[in-house]
Amino acid sequence: MSKKKRKHRPRKYSKDLQLLSYNITEEPVEDKYTKQIPKKIINQLQNIQEKINRKPKKMIPQLVAYTKKYPNAPLFYNYLSVAYGRAGDRKKSESTILKNIKKHPDYLFAKLNYANICLKKGKPEKVPEILNHKLDLKLMYPNRSTFHISEFVGFTSVMCKYYNAMGERETAELLFDNLKQIAPENETTKETKRVLYPSLIGRIFRRLMGWR
Repeated sequence: MSKKKRKHRPRKYSKDLQLLSYNITEEPVEDKYTKQIPKKIINQLQNIQEKINRKPKKMIPQLVAYTKKYPNAPLFYNYLSVAYGRAGDRKKSESTILKNIKKHPDYLFAKLNYANICLKKGKPEKVPEILNHKLDLKLMYPNRSTFHISEFVGFTSVMCKYYNAMGERETAELLFDNLKQIAPENETTKETKRVLYPSLIGRIFRRLMGWR
């Protein structure tokens, strides 16, 4: 996949949703939070992510240490919540997400992770408040013209699931079309598809888990 910037141009518009154009990149996007992390560790982030995917349980002690050493870097709380989730410890994953949003309420991924908890617990009405009623990335960050692909995918996935849960299926499918257009092979895109178009087994599992 090319690492050049791409333009996000929504294919169509919904009367209920404002979709704005902006650039999407796979290159690192520096913000006030990444400045809290030494460059040496920044250069290792891709390797850390791969290790979390392969052996999440083994990565937990290292990530806990990072949250203590760099308490103002919410990225490590985000990684830790993912590691707990992949290791099967849903309770610790959720508690880490809640700790992150309490410590870093303006951090996008803390908001998105908390929104996903609310969606899974059948409380979609909380999502607009979590996102400060800014239902588009550009509206949330008006001074930015470029977003990392992970920001676009995470945000759009939450909005797909939110509109689907609120019964606004057309808007959910509109957003999912844009998600597929930009990141068709992304795991979050595939997970969003399973929510929007669940199999029979998937529907049963979500009911058993108490998810929507």
